[in-house]
Amino acid sequence: MILLITPDFISSDFCYSNELKLAYKEYEEGRKLLIPIRLRSVNYDTLAIGKIQGIPENWIVTDYSVDLRDKMWTEISKKIEEIIS
Repeated sequence: MILLITPDFISSDFCYSNELKLAYKEYEEGRKLLIPIRLRSVNYDTLAIGKIQGIPENWIVTDYSVDLRDKMWTEISKKIEEIIS
């Protein structure tokens, strides 16, 4: 499951409290893979999913220029392929 982390996602009761709660439980049981991608700034480290290394590591996609975002999305897709395989 790819998680697009934004303040809107975190503040959504449905997404964060319902869907993510179940997905995180399945992740802890080894039945689901979670891949957080930090799109916008949010206090990620204090969240339960903050224990999962996001991709790209320690970067927030929208903090970079549009030109660099294309490169970043390429690296993100490569990393997702690597994680899945």
